[in-house]
Formats: sequence, structure tokens, C-alpha cells
Amino acid sequence: MNSTLTVIVFILITVSLLFTFHNYIEAYYHYIRGNNLAKNDHHEEAIIEFSQAIKIDDKFYQAYYLKGLAYYNLEKYLVAIKYFNKAIIFFPDDYLNYLSRANSYAKIAEFNKAMQDYQEAIRIKKDEPLNYYNRGMAYFQQSMFELAIADYSQAILLRDDHLPSYYSRALALCEIKKYEEAIFDFDVTVEKDPNYAPTYLSRGLAFCNIGEYLNAYRDFGIAIRLMPHNPYCYFIRGTIQFEVQDYYRAILDFNEAIKLNPDYTEAYLYRGHCFKAYGDDENTVEDWKVAAKIGSDIAEENLESFYGIKLR
Repeated sequence: MNSTLTVIVFILITVSLLFTFHNYIEAYYHYIRGNNLAKNDHHEEAIIEFSQAIKIDDKFYQAYYLKGLAYYNLEKYLVAIKYFNKAIIFFPDDYLNYLSRANSYAKIAEFNKAMQDYQEAIRIKKDEPLNYYNRGMAYFQQSMFELAIADYSQAILLRDDHLPSYYSRALALCEIKKYEEAIFDFDVTVEKDPNYAPTYLSRGLAFCNIGEYLNAYRDFGIAIRLMPHNPYCYFIRGTIQFEVQDYYRAILDFNEAIKLNPDYTEAYLYRGHCFKAYGDDENTVEDWKVAAKIGSDIAEENLESFYGIKLR
């Protein structure tokens, strides 16, 4: 009798283990499918797979985390927070859970909660540069540039090839008008990634602020080569031409900006000023009327001040 009971118990335990193992394999299968979909930016389909994994194993914390990340990438930050909360319940010692929830809170401007989560992520993994970089980004959002710079610097100290930290620190330095220091960081970024066009645009603007227009012109030219369909690149180079009174080349750049974006108000305004410098009142008025029609109050004021034209 005892022998029979032992065999029955053994069979039941074996069946239970096999069932549990089968569930684990099936849940993991959906988790892997979801992960692969998410890597290819198919976030909605990924969510379906993560949901299946959670349905099979409701303690599968990695599935909660990646489901939250998928919602984050879909810009559904409140829903993302819900799943990061779940992941934290099942695994409170993973810094990524707190870091991702902090980023979600920052996206909806709940900075106090974000800072608490960044601090927790740092407590768990103080040598992870992403913790400091992302907190720096949240400080930047709040215009707390000195604190942002300190966090970017810490990220760079931990990983001296982390280009986003160099680039973001440079932007923060520009905000506090430390343009020479910013240019140094932009230089590092360009050296390590010479094909990242926004660096040239930002460094060009820094050069403008210290009166180095030739260097600015060079950087804007590289940005145009890398992003030939971006109207802002042409517009900003046109403003440099305007500043040095090279109105002919400025008009050519504003023409390109307007060609790429027919509603580019500032380009019409600047081009109008160029025409005015040439004494071409007809084209000046035409450009400022277009800018005013798009919604520029400055264009309306210019028309009234210089030509006595009232549009309303």
C-alpha cells in the first residue's frame, strides 16, 4: 500500500513538473517572439506575444518589463508605468525596471517620481552610465543645466565612449553660454561619429555665438551634405550668409529651405530682408505677405512699419 502510494505521489510530482516545464517553455517561446518583434519596432505585435507569455506565467517579470518597454516606445507612458510596476513587484533588484519607469515619469513631466526612480536605479547599479545619462536628460528637461552637466560628466567618467553624454553635455553647456567647452564636446562627438549630422548643426550654432562664422558655415555645409532634405540646415546656413551680408547666397539657401518646406515662415521673413537689402521691394512685400498668411505677426509688423501695408 505504501509502495503504491509512493508511486502515485511520484507520478503526480512528475506530471506537475512536466506541466510546469511545458508552461515555462511555452511562455518563453512567446517572450522570445515578442522580443524579436520589439527589436524590429513591431511593438503592437510584440505586446500580444508578451501578453501570451504573462497569461501562461503571471510571474514572468521579464515579460512585464518588455511589455512596458513596448508601450513606452508607442508613447503610452502611463500604461508602460503599469507594467514596470509589475516587473518591480516580482523583481525589485533590477535597475532597468526603475530606470525605465523613471524615463516614463519624465516623459509625462512627473519629475519628482522620476528622480526617486533614478536614485533607486543608481543605488542598485551605481556604475551604470545610463542611470546618470537619463537622469541628466530629466534635469535638462527641467532647465537644471548644471545638474544635467554633472550627470553627463559622471556617465562619461564611467564610459568615456558614450557619445550621447558628450553631445548632451555640449547642449547643456550651450544653454549656460559656455560655448568653447561645448565645442570641445562636439569635437569629441564628431571624431567618434563623423556622420551624425545634428552635431554639426549644434556645433555650428555654438560657433555663431562666439562669432566664428567661417567655422559655422563649414559645419552647416557638412550638415547639408549629411541631411540634404532637411530644410532647417539650409535655413540656418542662410542666416549666416545674411549676418555677413552675403545676401545672394543667403537667398539661395532660403530658396532651398522653402522648396523643402513651403510653410517655412522664418525662411520667408529672412529672404524678405535679403530682398529689402537689395532694394527689391516687390519681392520683399511678397515674401512678408506669405509669412503673414502662414501666421507671422513679425511679418505683419514689418509690412506696416516699412510699407504702411495693413493686412487686417
